[in-house]
Amino acid sequence: AQSVKRIGIGSNGWSKIIFNGKTAYCNSKYLSANKPIDSLYHNIVIGEPGTNSNIVAYANQRWNDLVPGWLKQRFVVEGWHLVISSTPLNIRFGYSVSIAGYTHYDSHTILLDNRKSAVKRAMMHELGHFIDSVNQLTSGNGIFPREIDEFYEIFELEKYNFHDCFASGDGHEISNVVEYFASVFSNIILNRQNCQEQVPRSFEF
Repeated sequence: AQSVKRIGIGSNGWSKIIFNGKTAYCNSKYLSANKPIDSLYHNIVIGEPGTNSNIVAYANQRWNDLVPGWLKQRFVVEGWHLVISSTPLNIRFGYSVSIAGYTHYDSHTILLDNRKSAVKRAMMHELGHFIDSVNQLTSGNGIFPREIDEFYEIFELEKYNFHDCFASGDGHEISNVVEYFASVFSNIILNRQNCQEQVPRSFEF
């Protein structure tokens, strides 16, 4: 797929376009306003041996359909991986309660629990941790965005106005500035208008 500029639409189903600097004509049914995403950035979720293949397929469907193209590209280009864990994450990392996702910064890996509900709730949240991490690494000062004083002040002012669209009910999303950053990022992608209305300063940051 390539980008073209449409300069006219005929009543016969054809469009007049500029392609490689020249005027040309194209059947309108072959044009789309959506920018194509490189296939390299699709279906990247893998399952460890023993995971449910239906869960892996579901995770890839959510990745393909809901994650914005710029975020897909950056995730892959930065060398990160999205994996469905064969071992329940609470056992894997020694938690006493069930957890849906875990971001392992050192190995550039997001792990999701082998449950559909976990994938639905945690994928975009963990991608918020990814964004926090890669922006820390590229900021030049080694500071995570959520470590900036301005964001901490915003967190304290707005956290009780925030309602995560995938909250589990335990207050995890506002328990600290790290989880709040990831939760707000998730809701900007999945629940944009409500997020902007609830926490406008967090949204703008």
